[in-house]
Amino acid sequence: MIIAFGSLTHFKHVPNVEEFVAKFKGIPTLILGDAVSDPQVPYLIGGNYGGMKECVRHLVEDHGYKKIGFVGGPKRNFDSNRRMAAYKDVLREHGIPVEESLITHGNYTEHIDAEVEELLDNNPGIEAIVFANDNMAKGGYRVCAARDLVVGHDIAITGFDDGDIAKSLEPALSSVAHSSFLFIQTSCFLLCHMKKIKISIVNV
Repeated sequence: MIIAFGSLTHFKHVPNVEEFVAKFKGIPTLILGDAVSDPQVPYLIGGNYGGMKECVRHLVEDHGYKKIGFVGGPKRNFDSNRRMAAYKDVLREHGIPVEESLITHGNYTEHIDAEVEELLDNNPGIEAIVFANDNMAKGGYRVCAARDLVVGHDIAITGFDDGDIAKSLEPALSSVAHSSFLFIQTSCFLLCHMKKIKISIVNV
């Protein structure tokens, strides 16, 4: 069984990952987007920290930005928290104070208008906003457009995933590459290996 626990953190009634996975004890299980203390339960986590660190470094070192906001996903989401840790670490490495007013959380959908509005209202002169995924970045584009802020000129916006959404926005969204297809494919291979299931590869 594959448990995409990161996706479940959107729902408030879901217990922590340890409690949730314990319900399926005895069933071969692979966790996506989180991990448990039991070394017998394998997990698969994307390159959240390294990818986001390079992204924020680019904003600081190549563009000279210092007032950078961050819009994360749900507070219990492992992927989002690793991406936020990278954001904070890069700021500290460059002597830039980490201000809580520059950090907010969305729900990984584009419907985060209120959060972005508050971020902009509370931080006049904000130079860039780092979004923990492309869906939320799309919402950021919409909010900025409503305020006559031109992305790429008045404010920089970055995302994470680099999928179709990133390419569809104008200007194209600068985003950290993360292949969901490869992620799921790898998880299936790992689970099949656990069960010693013979599989064939089909190129599509």
